[in-house]
Amino acid sequence: MSNFKTWSQKQDKILIDSSMSLGLEERNLDLNNKLWTAQALVEKPELIEDVHTEYFNAGSNLTVTNTYQASIKAI
Repeated sequence: MSNFKTWSQKQDKILIDSSMSLGLEERNLDLNNKLWTAQALVEKPELIEDVHTEYFNAGSNLTVTNTYQASIKAI
């Protein structure tokens, strides 16, 4: 059995973090570009960490990647 499956079966609830775009906009990152939130991966990775930290501090125990729109074509 996988570690994730074992872990998840022991949880009463699994709370997944939420919108990256709102968190980045609240930190004044301009998302008006082809990469959208993925631009922060290049320009401001510390903001991504800050957004995830805020969700974990609010009780989230699972996160998602910030790679929506991240592609060679978008660059």
